[in-house]
Amino acid sequence: MVSRKDFHKVVDLARELVSREASHGESFISALEAYSRAMGSLGDLSEIPDLGREDLETLEDLNQKILSLAQQEKVATSDDLKKLAQKGKGIRKYIDRFPSRMSIRRTKKG
Repeated sequence: MVSRKDFHKVVDLARELVSREASHGESFISALEAYSRAMGSLGDLSEIPDLGREDLETLEDLNQKILSLAQQEKVATSDDLKKLAQKGKGIRKYIDRFPSRMSIRRTKKG
């Protein structure tokens, strides 16, 4: 059975994640995974004693903010991957302009 203390740990994790914002990095993703695991471990919230409507509304608001941050992170990551692909294409085109082998010997005269 999940206790009220466990519920408040999840709320604290959510507040930390929202205050961190989308830092666009591995730390944000690991914090998001920790929050997701904690949220999944809560199970049925109706079993938690003395849980009020305000507590549930707070969790819902925080969860909505986290979902929007995760969506922003997803878009930013997708944009970064597109930029890297474009840079990769440019580098490959640049490399392909040169001869496949280079000679360091000078040509003989006469």
